[in-house]
Amino acid sequence: MLTRRLFLALGSAGALSYTVERALAAQQAAARTDRPLVGALRWDAWYAPGSTPTKAVETSLSPQQYHWRVPFFAKETTGKSRSEIAFPEITQQTIDKEIKQAVFAGIDYWAFVAYGSADPMSRALKVFRESPIKNEISYCIFTEFPRWGSHDKPSPLIDEHVKLMGDSNYLKVAGGRPLYFLGFIHVADVEKRWGGIENLRAQIEQFRARVKAAGHGDPYLVLTGDKKLLNEQGAFLTADAVSSYAGVYGSVRGSYATSRAARSETGMNWPRAGFPSSPP
Repeated sequence: MLTRRLFLALGSAGALSYTVERALAAQQAAARTDRPLVGALRWDAWYAPGSTPTKAVETSLSPQQYHWRVPFFAKETTGKSRSEIAFPEITQQTIDKEIKQAVFAGIDYWAFVAYGSADPMSRALKVFRESPIKNEISYCIFTEFPRWGSHDKPSPLIDEHVKLMGDSNYLKVAGGRPLYFLGFIHVADVEKRWGGIENLRAQIEQFRARVKAAGHGDPYLVLTGDKKLLNEQGAFLTADAVSSYAGVYGSVRGSYATSRAARSETGMNWPRAGFPSSPP
């Protein structure tokens, strides 16, 4: 098994190892018709020193028993009573190394949990898009539903995402359709923000029209959130597929078999909704 320590060592081995990684990536790309694409969610909370999210992950990962979980670019400092974890400002070298490691691991794309372009949580996406090796891995957007704004005031974030779909490495699936996740859809938010399911459908249709008008094709839209709502209304909302941000919620712990059973018990049997599911 490839351990995390060995994985990081190989990722930093330099130009020779990257040549091997590129060859592996080419082989993987050629085989993509024979297997599902493998993606990884990115919730980039540790790239903005001084920001609330970065301070939160520094605090949560500073206890010694969690140091094995920190990324390679973290710094260990000496605090008053214990060693502490600190995260430096993101650099091009950091994101390029992450790209190389992801390619080596066989990851086809990153799904960035999206915030506004000026938000500290978007710094990694900005640096990634500036990378000279960005085309080695594809990416797409996973958007929190509330960040779409409301019926009376749609968010400018929507236009930002339409523009992102024009990037050369934005992931296209199902015959050239840009993949887009709209997540955390719950009944209360649909009513509060959009005044009902019909208004949300109208906004989704407008979103599709804007993406098409920009020349990017019809987006492949994956909805996540309230399972009962999406089972009943996913087709009405023109979803191409449904999924979940996480496999299970709450206090479920244990083996894969336990997790699988919990998914079934909590209604994660998405195929009964009548359209494809995207495994979390």
